[in-house]
Amino acid sequence: MNITFTTDANPGQTSWEIIPEGGGATLCSGAGSYPANSEVNETCCLAIGCYAFRMLDSAGDGITAGGYSLTENASGKRIIDNSGNFTAGSVSAISGQQGFCLPLGNDRLIAAHCGKVDWTVNRYVVATENTAVSAEWINGGANNVQDANSGYEFWIFDPNGSYSFRRFRSHNVSDGKSPANATRACHMKINGWFNSALTPHIPDGVLMNIRVRGRVNGVNAAFGEACQFKVDAARAACPIIGLLSTPGNTFSCGVTREFRSGSVIYAQPPQFFPAVSSSLLRYQFRFRNVAEGFEVIRQSNTYVLPLFWTNAPALQCGTTYTVDVRVSKDGGATWCVDSPVPSVPFSAWGPVCEVTIAACPGASALATQPNSAANATLAMYPNPNRGDQLFVSMTDIDNTISTVTMDVYDMTGKRIVARTITAQDGFVNQAVELNSELAAGLYLVNFTAGEQVFSERLIVQP
Repeated sequence: MNITFTTDANPGQTSWEIIPEGGGATLCSGAGSYPANSEVNETCCLAIGCYAFRMLDSAGDGITAGGYSLTENASGKRIIDNSGNFTAGSVSAISGQQGFCLPLGNDRLIAAHCGKVDWTVNRYVVATENTAVSAEWINGGANNVQDANSGYEFWIFDPNGSYSFRRFRSHNVSDGKSPANATRACHMKINGWFNSALTPHIPDGVLMNIRVRGRVNGVNAAFGEACQFKVDAARAACPIIGLLSTPGNTFSCGVTREFRSGSVIYAQPPQFFPAVSSSLLRYQFRFRNVAEGFEVIRQSNTYVLPLFWTNAPALQCGTTYTVDVRVSKDGGATWCVDSPVPSVPFSAWGPVCEVTIAACPGASALATQPNSAANATLAMYPNPNRGDQLFVSMTDIDNTISTVTMDVYDMTGKRIVARTITAQDGFVNQAVELNSELAAGLYLVNFTAGEQVFSERLIVQP
């Protein structure tokens, strides 16, 4: 396994150790001759088993702006992620001498929920489906005939030791979630349980880790990788966002794109709580290349940014840029981070990704390249959706089209919702108000742009 940590100006105060879970002789450790203000990578070869990790600071004041992470060497899966979060105290360790077991399992949160740090109570954090768990579901059966010993265990813990709680979601308890089906137990309602000394609520404002494992007939699988997680009502009202890192055709973090008409990147659509009208949203995308002293900020009314412009410094062929994004909920008057003017020295707005501009043809070809229907794309976010607002992006459709029709059908073929969306220059970037007209369930959404028809499934989970 790998241990990665960041030192401060006093690296001689920093040390770490791995022992068997429950106590025993030190198996791996490190201390002493680390460089100051640097990232350090250490390794430890461990047999299959369970272990505990401790990060230590002899001065008792943590690591200034520092933290650590543990990852499984072969898979790269995170075991503990305390990046940037060990900033006080002399010991960082999971409470109750708890630790981790190797190898890690395959259960995990869905990609959109891993690393989300702006949760509010009574929302659902969702695990990916484990087919062995789903196989225990009795189709059509009431709760009292469903398996109480099969489901998912969610473990929420503070790597610094202030909190640890495991919440089991079984097939036979709804937890307020519908519909009743084989994946209902994948959903855990945040603080949806009685608050007591034995079942404590997750505190607001404390950065946690969350891991999940499946359980079949009382037999637990191994916990999968860790994700950072935080309940933060203030941040949920104005979220931190970045480029879209969820796998799919709109994935935009670490990608190579051309700087031309029709090329785009996507930000992660923010989930405001309480909701904000889409007409008030603005996005700023910041491109930087420190070596060349380059920085340009581009503003968009949607979470999709066309990668071509002529009224600001252009992105250069064959060059890699770091990109971060921020959002405004008041038309750009203020921003959710680093507001109103970007700070000096540089402060990241949120997750930073690299975007590389590919080798490209001459300038005249860039400016005149037409849209091609063969390259048309459709994206809908968020999906699953709460039923209030759906962001729709289409690229490279027929640029003579000025409107696109959107029809939403239920699984019986009945049309439930119809909308008309504006298209301009071969693009659609619009937030569609659903106004809670759709009940929970699965729908088919058809978009018609002239002779082109696009279809996508939509899951509504209010």
